[in-house]
Amino acid sequence: MMAVGPVRHEERGAVSVMMALLGIAILAAVGLVVDGGRQLGAITEARNMADNAARFGAQEVDIETWRTTGRPVIDRPAASSAIAGFLGGTGYGYTVPTPTGPDADVTVSVTVQITTNGYFFGDRQVQVTQSANAIDSVLTP
Repeated sequence: MMAVGPVRHEERGAVSVMMALLGIAILAAVGLVVDGGRQLGAITEARNMADNAARFGAQEVDIETWRTTGRPVIDRPAASSAIAGFLGGTGYGYTVPTPTGPDADVTVSVTVQITTNGYFFGDRQVQVTQSANAIDSVLTP
């Protein structure tokens, strides 16, 4: 029997190659979505932890200085102890940078580092710094 139309042998398997490339592209897109979502979650978690730790530290005001001057000044050893107590059990890495600038005596900054375990693109490091200030009153708008 004869073939009804012309047979093109050069196009055999072209759909298979295209489907394989499409499958790889879909797998890469899924990897980006999953690992990107984990990265965003880690950033949010690090930001929350650093913010709350900075608030814990900013609550440690040197009472004697506040009573004599009327200005809240952070008790650095007590603030570091409070931050260590808050973040110590989390397993996250953290640092308390040395404050500089005009508000150095009333500002507490905390940097939290989280390593995310990527499924597709490897582990990544997330680092976030948040600050809190000691104030002597609540301001109303």
